[in-house]
Amino acid sequence: MTTATLQDLTDRFGVEGLIALTDRGGKGEIDQEVVARALADADATISGYVRPVPEGGGAPLLVRVACDLAWYFLHDGVAEGPHKVRYDEAMKTLRDIARGVVSLGAPKTPSRGGVFSDEGAGSFGRMS
Repeated sequence: MTTATLQDLTDRFGVEGLIALTDRGGKGEIDQEVVARALADADATISGYVRPVPEGGGAPLLVRVACDLAWYFLHDGVAEGPHKVRYDEAMKTLRDIARGVVSLGAPKTPSRGGVFSDEGAGSFGRMS
């Protein structure tokens, strides 16, 4: 399963836009194989920055990032236009996630052996 789906792309960019970018056979419809390749490329890019990728990839921020990356890939890497701006922002977001500046919303819990604070008493204890 990919982080984003054809439906996610359709919701963001519309059927006509996807047809224009994917209909290489002139059938007047979205070529789902072309979309699947772009979504897989987006996932490969995301997994290079986000480890582990949340199960199902469904974090809303990652869905947006995956859509923006796939949209760029569907433009065959053309280096100018709104799709490039989206790509640049998506890559910045991935770098910020990797650095811990942006959170995917998952609660952070100390690992085994971490230090916990007992708020009221002001004392510290080691988790056993």
